[in-house]
Amino acid sequence: MLRTLLVWQPDRLVKVTPIYRNGGTVPLSFPMFQQLQDNQRVFSELFGWIGSFRRNLEVDSARFLASVHGASGNYYGALGATPWLGRLVGSDDAAANPGAPIAVLLDMNSGSTSLAVIRA
Repeated sequence: MLRTLLVWQPDRLVKVTPIYRNGGTVPLSFPMFQQLQDNQRVFSELFGWIGSFRRNLEVDSARFLASVHGASGNYYGALGATPWLGRLVGSDDAAANPGAPIAVLLDMNSGSTSLAVIRA
């Protein structure tokens, strides 16, 4: 079951985003984020996320349209989240298998959750 995260020291969180001259924000590409994450020396952690987007997914041969939210591997750990059961997916999971399918936890809006694999 998904739940609202209680963030450790929420007053210390800041959002980093490029800004156009007119004040509009510019989304970071993943390569830009990786370079920032690898080279920054200011923050104790730097994590990324992407808002909701719709994707066709398949679980156990059943296809459906789902709302997907993306996050960097250190997202939950940096926020101090702890799982109710099992473990969190982390940066090591992606680093160990570059180019491998991405595992995600889906809320099926039916009170249950499913583990799915999205092939990149």
